[in-house]
Amino acid sequence: MFRVHPGQEPAARWFIAWCAAWCAWRAWKTGKGPRAERVVNEKNQETIRSVLFHGGRRGGKTDFAIRAAILFAVLFPKARVWIVSAAIPESEELEANLNEMIPKAFLKGRPLGAPWFRWRLRNGSTISIRTAHDPESLKRGRCDLAVLNEGQKMAKRAYVNVRGGTSDRGGLTIVAANPPDSASGQWIEEMSEEIEAGRRPSAAFYFDARLNPEVDWSALEALKGELDDRTYRQEVLGEFVPRTDIVWHAFRQANVQRAGSLILDQDGRPAPALVKGCTLHELKNVTTSFLKSKFGREYDAAVCLDFQLKPFMAATVRQLYEAPWMPWTKDVLDYTTAEYAIEHGDENDLIDALEAAGLDGKRTLCIADASGEWQDAARTKGQGSFDMFRKRGWRFIYVPDRESKKNPNILDSCKVGNARLCSADGARHSFVDPECRQLIRAFKMWENRLGVPYRRSPYAHLSDAWRYFLWRLYPRRLRGTPGLPTAMGVKREASTRRQEFEAGGL
Repeated sequence: MFRVHPGQEPAARWFIAWCAAWCAWRAWKTGKGPRAERVVNEKNQETIRSVLFHGGRRGGKTDFAIRAAILFAVLFPKARVWIVSAAIPESEELEANLNEMIPKAFLKGRPLGAPWFRWRLRNGSTISIRTAHDPESLKRGRCDLAVLNEGQKMAKRAYVNVRGGTSDRGGLTIVAANPPDSASGQWIEEMSEEIEAGRRPSAAFYFDARLNPEVDWSALEALKGELDDRTYRQEVLGEFVPRTDIVWHAFRQANVQRAGSLILDQDGRPAPALVKGCTLHELKNVTTSFLKSKFGREYDAAVCLDFQLKPFMAATVRQLYEAPWMPWTKDVLDYTTAEYAIEHGDENDLIDALEAAGLDGKRTLCIADASGEWQDAARTKGQGSFDMFRKRGWRFIYVPDRESKKNPNILDSCKVGNARLCSADGARHSFVDPECRQLIRAFKMWENRLGVPYRRSPYAHLSDAWRYFLWRLYPRRLRGTPGLPTAMGVKREASTRRQEFEAGGL
């Protein structure tokens, strides 16, 4: 009935197999056939109920998703199929595609308009166009198969509501999306990563425009000379790239590595765990010797602390490893091996969590929020967070800045953090264990507002409990040259907003 091009073939073969398994499973559920098993995810053996079609322009995602929806409606009588667009103007294009693709012989009467555009087939199935402008409106009615077109333009709530609608008969939700470039569409990248890691019972297929014979790839490739590298990778190649308004813009999935090991690609660069052709390297733990060289004492681990009752008390645990390709340097790779976000707790609750994990205050180095010297997390003057730690035997506490009693400038310290995540030469020195999911999310989501990191963001505090450690080891300051005038000839008082940032406060 429909033809597919080579870039669509893997998804087409999977969809046909899914339809066959769904048909047999429905027959068994209704007592019309023998027991049958559903199509399952090979990694976790759970039923697949959603699938992601992702890639760049002209890969054929929307084209195949609509064809799959029509095929489902034709194969299964009385099926309820939804095609969901991000907004009403985009529904007009979908309407034209459906009018062109649905064979006239299959239609029963003319398509219906209000309250949403709908096609009735002779076998009793219906195909309806709906919009995600109001995600709550997608809760109404039964749906057996849904297509969310341009999913990156929709709120995650739209997907959740549609996904719930397809659960009545164990149906399928198809998400066709380009890489997101906004906070509202970030769930698309999260969905892709969870599928790759085997944490979501779903499937994902990449649609490569280079395999589409109906597209002049040379015309798309010529955009290299017109677009910046980031836009080209995102729009044409369909790669997931960090948002432009993100603080930790250097973070990539390659920074997510198991502690003590490093996955390298063929060029010797850190790579995500699921990339083919990579090799695993075991690393030498140099935490004790490295910290002794910097602080004059042996420590088993380093803990970075941020004291805030709301939203939580935050901490990260660090281990240091020797880089296998540069043993002659004094630099190391730092791994965040654990994270702590203690809600509705204070310093004692945070200490309890650290000690329960086996950390010994007498053998642990602490780099902590400088305000803990004169106040606690409840902002009580005269009783510092440091005092509470020292009473519990955690005596070795340092402030983030060696030359100041204040927290480091947030802009400068974030630059250091990005440089450690990935420097200009492509080298990565800071990694995070995949189990530290809240920190990974903070890397991806902490946003800039008016050009500075948003201090009231829920992702700011765990980020603080990560960046303080790096500033203590790798401070970066603008130094003046003796005998030469500074760039600013007139000194003026810093604004209140600037003072708060420099103090590390809200």
